[in-house]
Amino acid sequence: MVKKILGILLIVLSYSEIFAQTETPAPLDQNPSATEKRRSTYFKVTADSITSATTRNALVMENALQLNRINGQGKDTHYNPTANPTYRGVGFEWGMGIRHGAGFFKSNILVSAAVLGAGEAQNDLNKSGGASFLAENSITNFYYSDNKLTTARIGYYGDILPFHNSSNSFLEKIGIRLGLEAYGNQSELTSDLNNKSGLVPFGSLPGLDFLAKRKLTYTEQTVNGVIGLNYELVFAQKHKLSLGVEHFQSVYGGGNYENKLTGLSSGPFIMPTNSKVHGEVTNKINGNRFSFGYAFSFTESFAIKLSFGISKAIHEVISSDVKDPPNPLSLLMGGGDSSSLLYSLASPMSANPRSVDSRNQFGLAFEFKF
Repeated sequence: MVKKILGILLIVLSYSEIFAQTETPAPLDQNPSATEKRRSTYFKVTADSITSATTRNALVMENALQLNRINGQGKDTHYNPTANPTYRGVGFEWGMGIRHGAGFFKSNILVSAAVLGAGEAQNDLNKSGGASFLAENSITNFYYSDNKLTTARIGYYGDILPFHNSSNSFLEKIGIRLGLEAYGNQSELTSDLNNKSGLVPFGSLPGLDFLAKRKLTYTEQTVNGVIGLNYELVFAQKHKLSLGVEHFQSVYGGGNYENKLTGLSSGPFIMPTNSKVHGEVTNKINGNRFSFGYAFSFTESFAIKLSFGISKAIHEVISSDVKDPPNPLSLLMGGGDSSSLLYSLASPMSANPRSVDSRNQFGLAFEFKF
């Protein structure tokens, strides 16, 4: 997967170099940016705040198995997150820009990553149905207290500068952006405590359970096409304002889901338990980003930049092969009908998750020109 993404980015970069080499350099007296340094790089530290669609999708992923479980086990199950955490933490970003030829085209490379933590998440499982001693009408509250989100982006963006030769400084730095990026998010949530109430089936007890550990891991990765506008304005020689608006949409998306239960089961008899619901997914995202920055140049080659950015996107699972583990007891729960086992092995029959991702970021960057 990583090799494919890097291969795509290298192809795009090679085409940009070919495009740049075909430009005819303008005479110095016709190019107001001729004396400007043509390469730049920066190192940025970020403070990030994220309400994660990846986490929300993970918490409700198994709702897509609702019809499978009704038909296969005779029970209706539905997850309802009542506390979706906000992740906060520090990230890092590196970037480089290169103006080609006469300055009509600029290449930009970006690499960013962050590992963030969050407070408690709660996911309520409503379960009802079943026959005789397997009958159930209960609510189980899962408390996830150890939560982590890892997010990363690698991108190549080409800026077309149609007014690069303009004598009007207000028009000179208008850029039309086209790009391609690899984008990934991984959510890890761990629950060491749950509370079950209501009518429970034989072999289970209501109340607090701290003997079993549930770990939820969900990864989303996409390759996104990017289109946008950016603008820079330099004033009083040492000051620069920058604005950027981008729309990004996936051209490829995939992921992996795992819900693993280990430890001891609570009930009349305490016994070891180990089960896993897992599978691969196909997903897509569609969203927008806005950024604003102010930079102060200490010298011709060095500046410090403060920035603020917001992002909002929809993360949607298109299809998945997430399944319950094979369970011959589903024959018993289904009244002896062999189709019950087939339903438990089938791909999800209910709606897949779709959630909104919101992000805020403050950044401090150190920029160098050469």
